[in-house]
Amino acid sequence: MGQPEVKFYDHVDDALLKYAVIIAKHQGKWVFCRHRERDTLEIPGGHREPGETILETARRELAEETGAAMAASDFVRIEDGDAIPKPHGAEEHRAVRLDSREALDLLFSAKKNGAIFGMCGSKLLRRSAVGALEFDGSMSNGEDTKLMYQILKRGVSIVVWDAKWYYYRCRRQSVSQRHSAASYCDRYRCRRYIAMSELAAGNLANGAEMERRAVDSLVKGYGCSRREEGAEAVSAWKKLLREERRRPEFSLLPWHSGVRLKYELALRCYPLYQLLRRGWLMVKGKRRG
Repeated sequence: MGQPEVKFYDHVDDALLKYAVIIAKHQGKWVFCRHRERDTLEIPGGHREPGETILETARRELAEETGAAMAASDFVRIEDGDAIPKPHGAEEHRAVRLDSREALDLLFSAKKNGAIFGMCGSKLLRRSAVGALEFDGSMSNGEDTKLMYQILKRGVSIVVWDAKWYYYRCRRQSVSQRHSAASYCDRYRCRRYIAMSELAAGNLANGAEMERRAVDSLVKGYGCSRREEGAEAVSAWKKLLREERRRPEFSLLPWHSGVRLKYELALRCYPLYQLLRRGWLMVKGKRRG
């Protein structure tokens, strides 16, 4: 009997692929699985299910066979009105396994994959990992970040792919895209919840970062209130700003930080804050351009 011929292809029509095999690394080591009916160590993989792309099969099989509670990938931001690009055929992608602490550290950083854990999109989740957790129905912004944080705090393991398999369409009129006093209030509540939880667990750096983001939301919400709402609402926001200063965690913001400076200017001299804010936005726009 002759040796079987093995062929390698750079690109293959997705419709022709029936089985996915995934070679992954975790902490510099290759990932293998022990089959329940055999004593051998095997590479994760499995058959494609109806309606799946081969990449979705790979993501599902890796999560299932390694015991991971979550499979995540990067996402592509699609502006309202733009067409969704057509997916390519089979390509080479890298998978990395993280524990929940590593994922949480990414959530608090600006590193690659950090934004992934701030949203529920682009995820496959085991039902057992979610349990009785639910979205906070009182929030229209930040509710997905809060839920993701609660899931990660349970100590789940995650498989992260470097591919951008999820298309996130930004609807200009959707609630999540609005920059209003109400939306910033919800973001503040989400970030404050996470900050308090991290500080209670002794994670000072992560708690300080979320306190910084919470105060940033508070300042932006106050600005929206000044532009959009009446005197009574503005007074309530100003009271919230003053209450924030009295919280012990507020002292984690150094005086030289940008957020602390914006806070003090917005509360003490709002016209000057507005003038400087326009300058900050212009500089930010030029950097993006």
